[in-house]
Amino acid sequence: MPKSDTRKRIWIHAASVGEVMASEPVIKAYKELHPEDEIVMSVITPGGFEVAQKLKGKLLTEALYAPFDLPFAVKRFIEAIKPDELVILETEIWPNLLYLTRSSGARICLINGRISDKSLPRYRRFKRFIRWSLSHFDRILVQTETDLARYMELGACQGSTQVAGNAKFDQISEPLNEERRRDLMCEFRLPPGAPVWVVGSTRTPEEESCILDAYTRLLKEIPDLVLIHAPRHIERSEEIAAAMRSRGLEPVMRSELKEITHPPTQIILNSFGELVNVYALADVAFVGNSMLPPGGGQSPLQPLAQGTPTLFGPYMTNFRDIVAMMKSSETGWEVRDANDLYSKAMNIIRDNELKTRIRVDGPALIRKNRGASQRYAQTMAELLNITNSARQ
Repeated sequence: MPKSDTRKRIWIHAASVGEVMASEPVIKAYKELHPEDEIVMSVITPGGFEVAQKLKGKLLTEALYAPFDLPFAVKRFIEAIKPDELVILETEIWPNLLYLTRSSGARICLINGRISDKSLPRYRRFKRFIRWSLSHFDRILVQTETDLARYMELGACQGSTQVAGNAKFDQISEPLNEERRRDLMCEFRLPPGAPVWVVGSTRTPEEESCILDAYTRLLKEIPDLVLIHAPRHIERSEEIAAAMRSRGLEPVMRSELKEITHPPTQIILNSFGELVNVYALADVAFVGNSMLPPGGGQSPLQPLAQGTPTLFGPYMTNFRDIVAMMKSSETGWEVRDANDLYSKAMNIIRDNELKTRIRVDGPALIRKNRGASQRYAQTMAELLNITNSARQ
């Protein structure tokens, strides 16, 4: 991969879809500082590669699959891309990649760092090895004070490790304006005044059964309640439709809405990229992969940004700090089972004052926590200005 002598080249490693998306506002912020520099991204998962490819030619010079963490493979990759700096998203600690990149003379920075509840015990078992791996970073910038404490416990250098915030707040768009919201309601054929429950990013039939238990009970009290259900993987759409039909419901695929002649009551979102805006239609939202173990959750920031009251299960470990923030601000609530989901959703749908408050408080909370991407971009730029001889 030819490289200009006058341009710096940054290698960003983002494992999967979530990390690639979190890196986008950081890259935009960096490009505002140094538009001439080149950025190459490596990923691990096919989903991450697909999203990264869409950034190629706009923000990225190239998108590639990362090498296996074997010395010969990593060395060949480094020789091909010739990075001046390696930027790693969240918690990708690959020893050969770190050692050989540092040996090449490139700077190394970790941004949006986090250590999950699930990962921490495993890292503790290999603490000496993790400490050695962390020693190769010039800077470690993490999301929260909890993450800072965990990195320090594992041996990160105090002088180069600090809290900088969560870049995912910067990737969240502003809420839909009223005109766009009305247009979307027409696209979805929603009856005027009908309450809407949006369920996002479910993964398992067991969790979906809990949701349908709650929904069928809600229908007895609120007969016009519309359910819009967005599975995490759209190839499961027909499976979910079958589960709905088995309960006497009449689901319609998003892709078939133009063909029907009556307003739908259950819609399955079998399309990519729409969920963030669809949350704006909801009176209440539920974020999936959170009701049953092991869970982990999906990001509740999308419904929050649209000012939508949000429910989630007890297994939201991948978003613990965001969940804590939403609980304390009373913009999100934990539900533990179908009964809890039913009663909390019912209360929210009927509480117009609550919904009006969250329509303001949700987007305000997003705006308050923005700015991490600029801090990350500034650190990336600063590292490139430090001469190699200054590295210790």
